Amino acid sequence: MLGYRDLPRDWKMTVHRDIAVIGAGPSGLSAARTLAATGRDVVVIDKGRGPGGRLSTRRGPEGVRLDHGCQFITLKQAQSTALVQDLMDSGVIARWDPQSGKDSVKKPFAEPDWPIGVPTMSAVPKWFAKGLDIQCGARIESIRADGGAWQLLGSDGIVASATQLVVAIPSPQAIDLLAPIQPDFLDDMHKATYDPNWTLLVSDAAHENPAPFEVMTPDSGPLGWIANQASKPQRPSQSAWIAQATSEWTREHLERPAEEVATLLFQSLQELVGGGLVGTPTAHRWRYALVSQAVGQPCLVDSARKLVACGDWCLGPTVGHAIDSGLAAAEAILKTDS
Repeated sequence: MLGYRDLPRDWKMTVHRDIAVIGAGPSGLSAARTLAATGRDVVVIDKGRGPGGRLSTRRGPEGVRLDHGCQFITLKQAQSTALVQDLMDSGVIARWDPQSGKDSVKKPFAEPDWPIGVPTMSAVPKWFAKGLDIQCGARIESIRADGGAWQLLGSDGIVASATQLVVAIPSPQAIDLLAPIQPDFLDDMHKATYDPNWTLLVSDAAHENPAPFEVMTPDSGPLGWIANQASKPQRPSQSAWIAQATSEWTREHLERPAEEVATLLFQSLQELVGGGLVGTPTAHRWRYALVSQAVGQPCLVDSARKLVACGDWCLGPTVGHAIDSGLAAAEAILKTDS
């Protein structure tokens, strides 16, 4: 069974594939999984260390794992909601019903509880990736059409070759990659916009969580979301917190060093929890965190060139939107194949 792996610096793909997917986030993985199930020879290529995108988990300084991207999974559409039972049956997700802090608003989407990956959020993309050929650590710098095939090029030459291509990365990155070849849908891609996000991670393996609350969405200040990770199912009781800054605060401080951002946000978190937090704070910047304006189409297709672009930016800000876009991209690829 194939799986994802890091690529050596001099790695080259010599076998031509039916379909190449650039991007191993929820959209790219759902597209690749659907296409591979039809018997197509599919390869997924991603610049990161592993699949997942925002559905990722980071190990803190003390070894505590923190879900520093998507905090819960929203699957609203008919296609993506059909995945929930499969994920539940596989033991990949569980329901999280946290208690809100005094400054919190009602839960988004009015759901009684939220699906989350267990034992970490990264379990979800790993489930999607099972059985797929996913090559990580490969940055695609340009693409070109050559004799009815797409060639994907890195700094050292051709990384992959495929008959059909799915581009499943944030729209600003996709625009940079696709602009030289001018696909039919390039103008539509410019409609999408993102909000950035600075995320604070704080953990201490030697202490249990003081747990004054489980989730808070403050009404004011730099932080817009705070989660006590110990409240999530199948998480250890060690002190572990995720705090996400507001979009406005993030834009104001977008280019500040991560160390400075961590110090500022940790001070705000301490004030909101009443002090007493220990551990080394770190900050992660998501430059393309949440879609603020979607294109409004499930995916974008250049049928004549056997090229499809997909992602959350097509439909909306949630993981469910990203998955639905990936499923639509797979359907579009299959239509161009018929």
